[in-house]
Amino acid sequence: MVFLAVLLFGGGAGTGYPLIELAAQILALVLIVRAGRPTPSEINTLASAPPATRSVALSRFVLVFAAAALLLVAQLVPLPASWWHGLPARETAVQVYTLLGWTTRWHAFSMTPDTTFTALLTLLVPLAAMLTVAALPLQSRVTMLRLIVIAAVISTVLAALQVAAGGSAPVLYDTAHRGFGVGFFVNRNHQATFLLVSIVFAAVPGVMGTGAARRLGMLGVIGFLSLGILATSSRTALLLLPISLIVAFALVGDVRRTGKSVAAAAALYVVGGLLLSRTDLVQRLFARFTTVAEELRYQYWENSLYIVRETFPFGTGFGSFERVYRSVEPLGQVSPLSVNHAHNDFLELVLEGGLSAAILIAAGLIVLIVALVSGWRHAGVRGASDRQSGDRHASTRQERATLVAGGAAIALILLFSLVDYPLRMAGIAGLFGAALGLIAAVGRPQSRTTASFAWTPSTITMTIVAAIVGLAASGDAAGRFLTIRGQAAAATTVSPWSASAWSALANAEQLASQPAAARAAAARALVIDPIDAGAVRAHGYADLALDQPVRGSALLQAGAALGWRDTLMQLWLAERALEVGSTGVAAERIDALLRRAQLPDALMPQMRRTYLSPGGVDAVVARLGDVPKWRQGFFNLIAKDAAESVPRTLEFLGKLQKAGVAATPLETTLIRWQLGDRGDMAGARQVWLASGGRGLVADGGFEALPSPLPGGVIPYAWGAPSLPGVRVIPADRGADNSGHALQIVSDGLSSGTALAQAITLPPGRWRVSAMVRGADVPATLSLTCAGRPATISTDGIALDGRGAGWRQMAGVVTVGTGCPVQILGLNLRERGGQPGVFWIDSVRIAAVAGQ
Repeated sequence: MVFLAVLLFGGGAGTGYPLIELAAQILALVLIVRAGRPTPSEINTLASAPPATRSVALSRFVLVFAAAALLLVAQLVPLPASWWHGLPARETAVQVYTLLGWTTRWHAFSMTPDTTFTALLTLLVPLAAMLTVAALPLQSRVTMLRLIVIAAVISTVLAALQVAAGGSAPVLYDTAHRGFGVGFFVNRNHQATFLLVSIVFAAVPGVMGTGAARRLGMLGVIGFLSLGILATSSRTALLLLPISLIVAFALVGDVRRTGKSVAAAAALYVVGGLLLSRTDLVQRLFARFTTVAEELRYQYWENSLYIVRETFPFGTGFGSFERVYRSVEPLGQVSPLSVNHAHNDFLELVLEGGLSAAILIAAGLIVLIVALVSGWRHAGVRGASDRQSGDRHASTRQERATLVAGGAAIALILLFSLVDYPLRMAGIAGLFGAALGLIAAVGRPQSRTTASFAWTPSTITMTIVAAIVGLAASGDAAGRFLTIRGQAAAATTVSPWSASAWSALANAEQLASQPAAARAAAARALVIDPIDAGAVRAHGYADLALDQPVRGSALLQAGAALGWRDTLMQLWLAERALEVGSTGVAAERIDALLRRAQLPDALMPQMRRTYLSPGGVDAVVARLGDVPKWRQGFFNLIAKDAAESVPRTLEFLGKLQKAGVAATPLETTLIRWQLGDRGDMAGARQVWLASGGRGLVADGGFEALPSPLPGGVIPYAWGAPSLPGVRVIPADRGADNSGHALQIVSDGLSSGTALAQAITLPPGRWRVSAMVRGADVPATLSLTCAGRPATISTDGIALDGRGAGWRQMAGVVTVGTGCPVQILGLNLRERGGQPGVFWIDSVRIAAVAGQ
């Protein structure tokens, strides 16, 4: 019961909470020892059972677990240098070892043996859950399913509170999914997996009681859990929900007669979907399907497949994904969030375990299918032996229902594993093991005795082994916990095999200006994990500060192959690249840091320095080609430089266009503003045209307005000069019921220019027009000369009038030779304190024909 509570209420914390994982693993060890030393009466019961009733599924499942554990242990065995140097994707590791003089040092097959050991410990929870559930009598299994469903209901209640509270939601763990219904989990997809499985468990006969009230209660619980799945906004869960519901209704209607149940489930799903389709919750979920084309998982899979191709059939070592992935992560995909998993567990397992993992997965699936088929055949035998049921048919049906529920739970978890990593959570791993136990228990006789255990040499040995494993698990979890808490020195004491702990200590010593201590700690980390970027950097910096600058530089340069994630290494590489004139490398390294939102105030000037260096234009154009989030900030930063040298700016904009990532008028707004302040309107127009500007007036349809609009008068960009009592608001619908418009709201007391932009029209007659709706505010669209008293031969186009629909207002103006720069402005007049609102769209200027 305690084990179940830890898994259901704390098993969704993930690797960020290692002590919760430890609690589950210690309890799992106790249960494994308990399952491995049966009582004498249990031994007699199993020995006397007829062969037809002796389920072999459990022993086969145990063999699969044993094979998995053996594969993990094999990856921890040290190999001679000549062996592991020849394995694929070890080039950087070998280079690091060569620089350190460790050419003959042995190393484990796994590139990251510390994380491989952590992965080995994760087998304990599902194994213990399977062994425990397989030994339970039928009614105890049903009771266990009832407890799981109750926990799912509680988790859904918490999820509803989290959705209602939004950003201030009550969450148990720090999560990137705040505002979604995560329940007891750190990830909304794992909550959704839990609820999908619980829907199936709720439909098992006896879980929701007996009698007519059972079906009503079951329907209520299933409906409530389905709403909880919607609260997660998980697209995969929405796609899997029909499968879960169909299995549930098949269990209610007897698994032998599923046709009507399936039809009823489908009809209920459709009707419920139609009723809920207009709610905000469902609309938000459907909106997420519009971004499938931009799904980052596709990028993760493509990069992971590349690693598989490079390392197959050997793999890189279980638990090594994150560090190996960083070495192939494209710069254009770098973001503040680190990629910790492939979001496809089958792909990740093959990446880490190679051909052996693929064979093990296939063998496990075959064993599972055989167990399901065999269990279905033998369910009747188990029902006949259960004398307490009093009803052989009811017992057989219930036995088969638990079998189907276990198989469906495994199928749902594995299907979700195609796009996520639910089995990495102890809670879901425990559910998976429990589902295996449900299958293994079918046809397996259980003893109901309470006799004491027999302490034999084998059970004593098992207990000692479990204690040793428990101590190792405690050290591993405590080390990870202390590392997360910033207590690296203590972490290395309790977990000396952890490269992460030693690397964290090396980083701390480096920041404390203790190069000798940093080098010693970094060396300890690299002995374990030669591709730990932080340790390579710490060792390299220490060498630079001490007595081996050549080796230090070589180490830092070698560390460049380990990805873009180590901040201090990227800073060193960028500085070094600028010193030797390698602007392309410098731009890449600075770009990587900016994409991770690292030190933007310091690094944006560095990117500007790169841009102004010889060859820097091409280097920066290459980086802007990926349209990083810092792109607009860079345009703003170089605005003054760009205004000082229009030819260089035009070259820059031309190369961006040639690269297929042309600048937009919005991006060059500040550059044109600087040019306007300098009086260089000709340059401003050139920059505007080079950044995609068209026609005689910029954005006459108000399609690309920033919000809020900038103040002042800008060359070829709309500005909203400060005018008290007046608001200028971009509107969603324009004159043709599409596009955008501009809403002007006035308190009726103000007068002056509410909207303006500077343009350059040659002398001549020009037709100025605009579409207007609801013109309740006296206004004039006018053209005036900028900075000189010369006039234009009109007072403007009056926009006064009434009417609910859009209408076009137009007039002709004459620009004289003494007016090279004009201000196109929307001028409001005071209206005696009477508020008003109107909309303007489609501002156009065209030469009058025949002039």
